[in-house]
Amino acid sequence: MWHEQWPVVKRGSWVYDGTMRSQILIQQGDILYGSGDYEDPPEYREDRKVTCFYVWYESLPGSKSYPAGGGGFLSLGDAMDHVREICGDTVQWE
Repeated sequence: MWHEQWPVVKRGSWVYDGTMRSQILIQQGDILYGSGDYEDPPEYREDRKVTCFYVWYESLPGSKSYPAGGGGFLSLGDAMDHVREICGDTVQWE
């Protein structure tokens, strides 16, 4: 979930649909949200108060709207690696 008060710590972009460059933001937060699924182990089910990083993808290239989340991670490096796995070699970081 996007938090207005959490800082954006990394900005980048990737090529959407092979033709349009679309923005990516990574925010640093202080709560890693759990799944809430009772069948998951507690470390995945429960929210944790910990420094973490959330990936956000621009909804339409140029829209400056970031409703699409790419997950929460315990390190900036893990968040960036995940973006590369999802978006491929078109990712460019500022």
